[in-house]
Amino acid sequence: MWNQTLFYTSLVAALFMVFSLKFMELFSFIKWSPVGFLKNETVFPKMHFIIQWMILFILLFLVFFVLYILLYYLVAMPPSIPAIILSVLGVFLIEWLVDGERTMSE
Repeated sequence: MWNQTLFYTSLVAALFMVFSLKFMELFSFIKWSPVGFLKNETVFPKMHFIIQWMILFILLFLVFFVLYILLYYLVAMPPSIPAIILSVLGVFLIEWLVDGERTMSE
């Protein structure tokens, strides 16, 4: 299972995502900054923009790697088990969103 395919797939996915986000930011297709969470002066001191994008790349790489590992184990399960788990998570998410809207208007 722990072959190099998971690593390389996560690496390419993170690279593609970072380049796509930079492209969209460069040509103003998105109004928000993909590295905006790193611009908090109290948590992170002023960093060079390349370091900010490298941190984003590392975070995306870790997220994609974990997702690919989870999907690898998900394939080994019978389809009914993940369907039940996703259904329960979906119900909780919908209930949370509906309850959140009511409390926001109060």
